[in-house]
Amino acid sequence: MNIAEAKKLKEFEEIAIEKAKKQRAQYLRELNKDIKNEAQKVISAAQSQSEVYVDNLLTFLIMEKNKEIAGEKMRLKRELADLRKEHEDKIFSAVKEKLDEFVLSPHYGAYLAEGIRRMLRYSNRFLLNKPDMVYKENFERTLYVEVLPSEEDFYGGFKAVTSNKNIVIDNSFKVKLDALREAFMGFEVDTI
Repeated sequence: MNIAEAKKLKEFEEIAIEKAKKQRAQYLRELNKDIKNEAQKVISAAQSQSEVYVDNLLTFLIMEKNKEIAGEKMRLKRELADLRKEHEDKIFSAVKEKLDEFVLSPHYGAYLAEGIRRMLRYSNRFLLNKPDMVYKENFERTLYVEVLPSEEDFYGGFKAVTSNKNIVIDNSFKVKLDALREAFMGFEVDTI
């Protein structure tokens, strides 16, 4: 091989090497670009999955906390209802005791007479509790009414029976006490 051929061969080799280097650099750039794109896809997918996982976990934790809060709220409502019932029973037991004391007092007969007097325009027949029948003779004589014993105990007071339609006007302590209890029970304060 002569010098010219060796020179040409050397030039060809350099050109080939340069071209191979450029191709290799281009290939590496494309490979790096593809690797970056794939890595970005993997990272995006992982981020999406982790966001979904975190969202699901957060939703689950919120639901669990809400269940816990709802359970505690129900427990507190039951406790409040029990306390309310306890106080209601104490209050109405005390009221019932006061009514019992009043029924035994000398003022009770005057209370009945005044109540019957106010009802005379509606009725002249009245029902009293059996223990209150001690007032029967006095009321029939002084108020000119018919007094009958009631079959049911209504703690005190009286019931007026209208003559034309047999309507009972209930002015008994039981009805008044029941109305108060119903009003008391209907007064709800939901602060929980």
